[in-house]
Amino acid sequence: MKKTLSAYIQTKEGTLVDVRTLDEFQQAHLPMAIHIPLDEVPNKLQEIRAFPKPIILYCHSGYRSELAAEYLQQQGIMDAINGGGIYQLMQLLEELS
Repeated sequence: MKKTLSAYIQTKEGTLVDVRTLDEFQQAHLPMAIHIPLDEVPNKLQEIRAFPKPIILYCHSGYRSELAAEYLQQQGIMDAINGGGIYQLMQLLEELS
């Protein structure tokens, strides 16, 4: 049975990756997130492969994180999940606390 995104967040399993720009990341980000802008994902593939799974990607709205998740899955990282937008995740964290 697959776990839900909220279950991964609640148990702090996996790795949160923020794929937004540096400016966006500096304005606000989840405290436990690693910053890898979308355009750097291909160059960081080996590093990303070593991250604890699942890899939960997020951006502003979920579009860039979906692109990143699809790319990682195409590269064989099947535990790459689109976490959606940052504010959705912040609300989820708030609800879980």
